[in-house]
Amino acid sequence: MKSYNKPPDVVVQVMRSVFLLLGNKSSELQAWPDILIQLNKIGKTNTKRRIQCCVPEDIEYSHAKKVELILCKYDEELVFDTTQALGVFYNWAECIADERLALPEKLTEKHKSSGLFGAARPPPLPEGGLVASGTPPRKKKTKLSPDAARKKEGKKEGKKKKKSELGGIKIGGDQSNLPPLLNFCLIATGDSQIFNLVS
Repeated sequence: MKSYNKPPDVVVQVMRSVFLLLGNKSSELQAWPDILIQLNKIGKTNTKRRIQCCVPEDIEYSHAKKVELILCKYDEELVFDTTQALGVFYNWAECIADERLALPEKLTEKHKSSGLFGAARPPPLPEGGLVASGTPPRKKKTKLSPDAARKKEGKKEGKKKKKSELGGIKIGGDQSNLPPLLNFCLIATGDSQIFNLVS
């Protein structure tokens, strides 16, 4: 989608909807170049990270209403025929807007702290915006005896075989921290292009 110079109206409107839900103002999303600026952001403000951290309780009710009015003009089939990635964005925007509209217009602290479907809110980013990968720090290498080195190599080979025997779809990276709605959209559409598109 980033390669479009003059995209079809459906692309502009669906992506405008996505960024409205992510907290951008309408004035920041007037034309396709404005939307491309948002798509091309990196670091803490990149689209993928913003989608992963988005919860309905943080969305302005008026933005969810606007998104509902924008998306009702388009048929899901038409959107998916345009591009599969756009279809994933469409499904995500439609789902999360519906979730926000199902909540009261004025949220209490109870609503704000409950998170999506009772899930915990994502932790705030540490200073500098770097997210730890969850891997433990590396241990210092110690010299192994020849027998211990052979055993270790045998274990590595066994792990490689097990990994290659596993089947199923892998989107890439650790997906355990995705919000339930994004997981739903990925499962419902079977499409991982959203990650390739915004990365």
